[in-house]
Amino acid sequence: MTHFNHDIDAIVEWSKSALPRDYGQFSPAIFEYAYLNDSLAKSLLQQTADDIEMFLCALNQRGADKICLMGSIAERIFDWLSPAAQRWIVAPQGDAMDGALMMAGIEKHNLYE
Repeated sequence: MTHFNHDIDAIVEWSKSALPRDYGQFSPAIFEYAYLNDSLAKSLLQQTADDIEMFLCALNQRGADKICLMGSIAERIFDWLSPAAQRWIVAPQGDAMDGALMMAGIEKHNLYE
């Protein structure tokens, strides 16, 4: 077995129990390499932004015109979103628990049919 195959096996084994925070540890390095014009890092970030934008568009189509991004890459991914999606992004007015409590207290809101 070559060194490369051993590395691949180790990555696959690691991924079987990895949590989102485990993957998130690579985020700063990916942004750093993207700003250094690394094509793979730029591609990863653009795909991430495209995936986020898909959700943003779905929320906007349901009436949301102010959307807050949360999580470790929220601020850094903004520049990778299209200008159309950027206009919906607002600063958080609380944390995730505040939002959950607010939604729980509203019998009907525009996120579900």
